[in-house]
Amino acid sequence: MENNLNKNDRESVKITLERHKWPDEIKKERQRNFLIFGLTLAVVASFTLGWITNGVLNTSTATTAVTNNTQLKRFEEVYKTLLNKWYFSNDMTDPSSQLIDNAINGMLDINGDIHTSYLSAKQATDLSQTINGEFVGIGVQYNASGGLNMITKVFKNSPAEKAGIKAGDRIISVDGEDVTSFTSDQLVEKITGELGTTVVVGLQRGGENLTLSIVRDTVNSLAYGYMMDNNVGYLELTSFGQSLYTVSKSYLADFASQGATKLIIDLRSNGGGYLSAIEEVSKLFIPKGDTIYQIENKDGSIDVSKARDVNEYNYDKIVILINGGTASASEVLTLALKENASLNVSVVGDVSYGKGTAQTQVSLSDGGVLKYTYAKWLDPQGNNINGQGITPDVAVKLNDFFYQTYPELSEGEQYPFDTVGSPVSYVQYGLRYLGYSISRVDGYYDSTTLTAMKAFQTTQGLTEDGVITQDIIERINSAATKYYYENIQQQDVQLIKAAEVINQ
Repeated sequence: MENNLNKNDRESVKITLERHKWPDEIKKERQRNFLIFGLTLAVVASFTLGWITNGVLNTSTATTAVTNNTQLKRFEEVYKTLLNKWYFSNDMTDPSSQLIDNAINGMLDINGDIHTSYLSAKQATDLSQTINGEFVGIGVQYNASGGLNMITKVFKNSPAEKAGIKAGDRIISVDGEDVTSFTSDQLVEKITGELGTTVVVGLQRGGENLTLSIVRDTVNSLAYGYMMDNNVGYLELTSFGQSLYTVSKSYLADFASQGATKLIIDLRSNGGGYLSAIEEVSKLFIPKGDTIYQIENKDGSIDVSKARDVNEYNYDKIVILINGGTASASEVLTLALKENASLNVSVVGDVSYGKGTAQTQVSLSDGGVLKYTYAKWLDPQGNNINGQGITPDVAVKLNDFFYQTYPELSEGEQYPFDTVGSPVSYVQYGLRYLGYSISRVDGYYDSTTLTAMKAFQTTQGLTEDGVITQDIIERINSAATKYYYENIQQQDVQLIKAAEVINQ
């Protein structure tokens, strides 16, 4: 998707607004937290969104400018010396290439912009494909913790929807094989396959068992929605991919046919996407001529993006759900709607990520790309939220457990009674969430934690030794995930509050 940065003579380039990961976020990815990363059948992935588009910038001009720079001579001298005389270059598989890679990464890292980076051709292609949210599968999202395999979403027009699968169904078998003891990866591998092939899925719905033959097809997972009580439509946007407008409109059309007068837009953990997708989706809501966002270029000039079409849907009230994973493009949309006085918008949830810069890319001779920050984006009022985020009108947090970092212990690492550590704190928060009596959550392993640990081990059929291991941490995470989804109507307090706000 292309955007004209300058209506006059700048070349048209593809742009993404994206959020790349901080070191602590990389660690958090490994916690497999269901609130941030849902497993969608057919992808072993989540919408963490650090996306890239194919570059169309002119690389030759930039290369000429650099090679004429006399400062580059110093680099060449160091490079040649290391390549030809440095002893440890013998340890490198391809010294000429690796030295350049290290130099590029060092140059990018030391400048302090985590959103400017080098990606290989494969990395760029993989990320570009994933942002659009299309995959081959049956079209459900599920939670696999503890063998639960509970379907949490059935995507619109998917094979699963056509076959009659419903949220709340449990997957118990695939092609006749019991999968209740499968890991998430094993289940994904079992249920995915080639376009047009058939998979037989066994389901449990209440006390009834069902067996359905489903033909795998291309599924779009960019949006998900349903009607709530009191004429409220619920629309979740997971990524700002190229077809988001089309997918969103199909849900909104359904809502309209069912008499929707109010709308909840869920942007929690939506990390961004294409600017052009924002412009397309915005025309569903924002009146023609109103500002969507602004771009502040390096030279200080401002480009303003305005809605070009008459908005297609009108609502008496809109509530937007955000959290710490709401970033970049989703923040743009939030402010575009929030700051339009005619739309009556409220924001509910946690403070958003705070990604106020925009990136584009240039293709390199090796097939890789250099992604770099070229501008800041501003809200309709001219403000930039970089590093600050959006503060919701109504602040609501989930249980404290869901804000803890999943710990990964080294081999043999354990925490018995009367020890201290962050893994102990994680276990304490988890046990408290599961209903056990815990007097403290500061990471000191006290007697109440020991009692709760032994009780939890009993429920798991384990020896009651009270020792915290990686297995215990995984079991607590799994039990908490299962409990959340089995009781989601009571546990998702942010959505509950959004429903209250929109009906006030």
